[in-house]
Amino acid sequence: MSRKGNGTVVKAVLGLIILILASLLSAASAMDERSKVVEDLRHELIELPPSAPERNGLKILDSLIFVEEGGGGSILIYYDDIRTKWDIDYIEVYDIEGRLLVVSWVNRFGVCQVAMDRGLFDADNPKVEGVLVMITLGVTL
Repeated sequence: MSRKGNGTVVKAVLGLIILILASLLSAASAMDERSKVVEDLRHELIELPPSAPERNGLKILDSLIFVEEGGGGSILIYYDDIRTKWDIDYIEVYDIEGRLLVVSWVNRFGVCQVAMDRGLFDADNPKVEGVLVMITLGVTL
């Protein structure tokens, strides 16, 4: 094999090694971004996106219960992070049975974030699965 051919093989092998290392590093960083787990009002574990704030560092400001005539309803709980300039930093929405359906918060950049139970995205058969996924919304406040 000529010298020129050896250089091409070496470049190909180096490129393959770099590709493998990059994929390993991105997999490791994805593992570091594990979902957060919190308890709902029924004491069931609910999976939140990694970007959701730690609820234990927040102060409950208020809660409201809305009941519709047909029997449906929801519970809203408002939280404040005293380290920020916003009055309300985090909101949880539960069904009347205490299952967490939606959370919303203002991130450190002032962007409103929302996560909703993934089972509610199925319009034909909505159900609560206990895993909240991000909804693209993001409005800077």
